[in-house]
Amino acid sequence: MQRIRLIALTSVITALAVFALGGGTVTEALNKVQEVLVTNTADAPVPVTGAVAVAGTVSVDNLPATQQVSGTVNVGNFPVAGAPPAATKTFSIPVQSLIAGENYTFLGVFTTASLLTIVTDTPVEMTFNGPAPVLVATNYSTTVPLTQRIEVNSVNVACKATSGSCRFRFFVVGD
Repeated sequence: MQRIRLIALTSVITALAVFALGGGTVTEALNKVQEVLVTNTADAPVPVTGAVAVAGTVSVDNLPATQQVSGTVNVGNFPVAGAPPAATKTFSIPVQSLIAGENYTFLGVFTTASLLTIVTDTPVEMTFNGPAPVLVATNYSTTVPLTQRIEVNSVNVACKATSGSCRFRFFVVGD
């Protein structure tokens, strides 16, 4: 801040000296006063307080580096995903078994899913088919809550075990 004051004071003194020596008009002297160079470096940062308006293109050049954040961060325009409505329908199958490398498609699921649950202790891939298919690959029981409902009309299961068989069951919860 001292540097800015010093530069401004020097500019005013220089402008007055030029004017006093007959080197120009009052307008020229004022123009000299307005030619102030402000530098903002790491060694001499310019403090900024209050709201700052930025026009034009803004570039953030240090991404994707991790940014340290402390204090409270307010992202006021971040969309909040509401919870899906309560489920009214569940499609499930009893425990099934497939031989290693085998696939099977379960038809007739026909639901709009908000939750997928897979029960297994062997490596399986399940594709919940519809307009926007969802693939879940797992070797343990898992539940996948969906922030947006998806239409499911069939489920393809692939046993990914290298030998033996896969035992599994699944639930599609929705409406």
